[in-house]
Amino acid sequence: MRRWLGIGGLVVLIVLGATRPAWAQDAEWLIIHNVTSEVLPTGEVVLVISGVGFGEAPEVAVDGQAVPVLAGATPTRLTVLAPAAVLTVPGTYRLTVMNPALRVGDVFAVTGLAGTVGVAWAPLAGVQSGAATTGVADTTGGSSKAPTLDEGGGVTPSGVENPLSPYDTAYGYQALAANTASGLYNSAFGMQALQANTSGTHNTAVGLGSLRHLTTGIHNTAVGTAALDHITTTNNNTAVGTWALEFATGDSNTAVGTEALQNTTGSDNAALGFRALEVNSTGTRNAALGYLAGSLATTGHYNLFLGGGVSGTSLDTNTIRIGLPYDGALVPPKGQNRTFIAGIRGVSVSNALPVMIDANGQLGTADNSGNFGIGTASPVARLQVEGGEMRLLNGSGAYTHLNYSNTSQNYIRGTTYFDSGPVYFTGGNIGIGTTAPVARLQVEGGEMRLRNGNGAYSHLNYANGSVNYIRGTTYFDTAPVYFTGGNIGIGTTAPAYPLQMGSGAYVSAGGVWTNASSRTLKQQIAELRLEQAQAVVAALAPVTYEYLASPGERHVGFIAEDVPELVAATDRKSLSPMDIVAVVTKVVQEQQAVIADLQARLARLEALVASGAAGGVK
Repeated sequence: MRRWLGIGGLVVLIVLGATRPAWAQDAEWLIIHNVTSEVLPTGEVVLVISGVGFGEAPEVAVDGQAVPVLAGATPTRLTVLAPAAVLTVPGTYRLTVMNPALRVGDVFAVTGLAGTVGVAWAPLAGVQSGAATTGVADTTGGSSKAPTLDEGGGVTPSGVENPLSPYDTAYGYQALAANTASGLYNSAFGMQALQANTSGTHNTAVGLGSLRHLTTGIHNTAVGTAALDHITTTNNNTAVGTWALEFATGDSNTAVGTEALQNTTGSDNAALGFRALEVNSTGTRNAALGYLAGSLATTGHYNLFLGGGVSGTSLDTNTIRIGLPYDGALVPPKGQNRTFIAGIRGVSVSNALPVMIDANGQLGTADNSGNFGIGTASPVARLQVEGGEMRLLNGSGAYTHLNYSNTSQNYIRGTTYFDSGPVYFTGGNIGIGTTAPVARLQVEGGEMRLRNGNGAYSHLNYANGSVNYIRGTTYFDTAPVYFTGGNIGIGTTAPAYPLQMGSGAYVSAGGVWTNASSRTLKQQIAELRLEQAQAVVAALAPVTYEYLASPGERHVGFIAEDVPELVAATDRKSLSPMDIVAVVTKVVQEQQAVIADLQARLARLEALVASGAAGGVK
């Protein structure tokens, strides 16, 4: 360990237990062994530098300013005039010795009258035998190659500590290499840590390449290889972990964990865990806790991800995700199946029970009742709310009020759509548009609409003049259902029978179904040929059967799938009695004609027989 001490206005270098590395024995490398001070008869103070490899024309500088080498210099001993600032101004100074021929050198950090400094050697860049050599110094006496030498030949100390302005501390190759007098209160530990910083202040970098590109940012902290590597001018970021916030350029981000918040231009994010919020790009004010928590979130804002593996999605924004679905088939089981939440309002409540999700996935209290109470500690229903109303807020800012109190009645109302017709509950009945419903559901003052998934409505109690009917926006429009005078009309606004179709068919008051059969309703009318009718009658197979819906009730008829094509329905699931009646009628008509002919012939035969008997025919 080497230490400068300011004593009586002179600068003295003390070497404590310093052991040269094996490669330092080679005179082709420059090593400073010792530095002392002397006062010349003229009163001038000189620094005497001892070492090896100084060469024939060494160059000496203090803080980058050349210092004349006095006559009598040898490859192992130099004498230079001590700069006045070193003797009179407290602070830290960098003493450099270069061998121009070999392009190698060594550097010491020294202090003046105040403070002490711990120093280690830091060889400069150079080329030997036409090729760069690499290695790390061995301070224990073993052998190693010399460190890599910088192409530009610049001098970078391995350790600098400034007890006075700019109050910076740097340990590592090129750590705080570009810092200026305005870059205050910075600490860099590791190769190229805070390498590019010029005027940034109050930054701390620990690890290879940490905060490497920062130039003017303030109040940043990086711990880990390449942590906060790419920020330049942003502020108030904290990264702990290898590659944490590596590509970040936003402000006020906090990442703890390898690759946490690795890629982000957003600000005010917090990630704790391996790769937590790893690919967040422009999202702001997100928080993630756990392994891979929020690792798929990209551009969303105000997200909260809690739990290992709760990665979310790239579409998440203003979203809270807590835990994973339970999967007991895995070893160990994945996800959560027991959740306890206490003090939801953040207020201490006497005898309050924590809320949990039971084994069935139901929300309840810790006593496993399965019920959840708001305003009551002893709910008797799955959800019980006491002491006020419940409001449901939609995305447009409108509320639906449940259990809203209006004088002595409770009802459901909304801030927009329900206001003109709230829903009342009284005596076990529900009233919409009426405060005194007398039926289980009573709607007054307008229609009721049922909407399907395709956006089409069925309108109940739709008013059309003085007639109420059921209609739809698509299928019912061509044949709505009307109600008037106790009759139902489908496709007709003035039904004269209990049920009447727009085609003219109806059910009479006696229950008889009458088909519509007017010539005005038909086309392509043609006579049924006898052979067609006979073929159908011959093929018909009458059976007896029971309907599945009414077992034990016997019927006689035909099977729709088995009848001839002429009398079959298109879907072969039903039959029209009139079709069969028409076929049978045609056949019967023919049979009647045959019977009439036979009867005529029989009459003639009988007449011949009678006349023969009278004439004595034997």
